[in-house]
Amino acid sequence: MPSSDMTLHRALVVRQSGDDIYVKIPSLLGATESIAVHTPKTPSANWPPAENSQIIVAIEGENFNKVYAISNIDIGI
Repeated sequence: MPSSDMTLHRALVVRQSGDDIYVKIPSLLGATESIAVHTPKTPSANWPPAENSQIIVAIEGENFNKVYAISNIDIGI
């Protein structure tokens, strides 16, 4: 996959520290591996998402060169 290709995946926020978050993407990495998500340059009032939140991430590059948060998933619980 060329590095300019992006794919979208559902992710689970497993750790949040300041504006930084780490997510699990079970469909790609299994149930135990987590990776960092790039912090937006202009975080909104909804950033960072809380631990155990589900978000959509865009992954760039075959080696997970960059992982971007696209949106929070609000399931209304």
